Amino acid sequence: MINQDADDCETSSAGQSWVNPLQLLNTIGVERQQSYKGLMYVNIEVNGRAIQAMLDTGATNNFVAQREVDRLGLNLLESTSRIKTVNSRAMPVRGVAETTLKVGSWQDKCSLMVVPLDDFDLILGVEFFVEAKAMLMPYLRGILIGDKESPCFVQAYWGTQDIKQGERQKDYYLY
Repeated sequence: MINQDADDCETSSAGQSWVNPLQLLNTIGVERQQSYKGLMYVNIEVNGRAIQAMLDTGATNNFVAQREVDRLGLNLLESTSRIKTVNSRAMPVRGVAETTLKVGSWQDKCSLMVVPLDDFDLILGVEFFVEAKAMLMPYLRGILIGDKESPCFVQAYWGTQDIKQGERQKDYYLY
């Protein structure tokens, strides 16, 4: 139990005080704030194989590049869906893979739409954020997964240069 001012907590009928969980999130800080450098990525596993995924809250679904299908050992199901991106015509989806996705300690079945992607190998969209009960937390440089079975915080990376060079920021710490 955490003692707080009356304005910051609620009292139950048993007289115990409880702090709003969102207030606790605001107490997490960083020793040295990094500047925003572009898109956010996380290291994940698909079928037990490592891959970097871009986090995209503007994407409706999860997508994987067609070139990664064999390496990740994905079995495709036929799909009649089409996808349209900005400034392009609608294109057919090459298939859908139902697979195991592991992000931090969270693991569950997810679907990945196989599409031609030029710049990215895998995109985690709103479908993932809903399934994992995840929140993007750019100020902490990561995602908070709130799934009750395996809640965790997963560090993210800014931009593709961090990932391609395998660099982790040494001066970023949670306290």
